[in-house]
Amino acid sequence: MPKYKRLSDDDLLLAIDRTRVEIEGQKQIVAGLAAAAVGFQDEIGHRRLVDTHILMRAILESDLTKMEAEWQHRKWPGE
Repeated sequence: MPKYKRLSDDDLLLAIDRTRVEIEGQKQIVAGLAAAAVGFQDEIGHRRLVDTHILMRAILESDLTKMEAEWQHRKWPGE
């Protein structure tokens, strides 16, 4: 059972909000890295750094989708 299924309603909503903030932060980091790419000496290292943040954002977005689905299930159990 995923850990978010064991959370109380309040904790689940808090986890959803925090995940949304983390996703936004990852987007800003990638944007900042892309803007800084012009002066970056180690192109391979820079690409890995960007890829890491893009992957992290994808994982967070997947988790967020699952948490939101759990919340919808709790709000409307019959649907």
